[in-house]
Amino acid sequence: INAEYMGANDHTGSQWLTAFQDIGVGLMGLDAKDLALRQESDPNYLSNLCKSICFRPYLMRLRVKEELVMDERRTKCVVQKMDRMPFRTESANLLREIARYQGM
Repeated sequence: INAEYMGANDHTGSQWLTAFQDIGVGLMGLDAKDLALRQESDPNYLSNLCKSICFRPYLMRLRVKEELVMDERRTKCVVQKMDRMPFRTESANLLREIARYQGM
């Protein structure tokens, strides 16, 4: 099982996430084998790719589990689904919630 680790931040803080093959392909646009081939031909390819996808907003569904390891609590987050932020849809949802709140 191939897993990649990435950091995610929002207004509440930051967390390390685990993402598997299908999420990585969706994020980077190619699988690990193709990524390795491109990195061999261009040593800066991965660095440039990471710079191009950093700080983009994504909508994620996570599976979060807290484990106790040697009397220490650890939070494990695995990305289940990840899409580019659908601003139009999310804005409409936010406006609908604000209107509902104001109507209370």
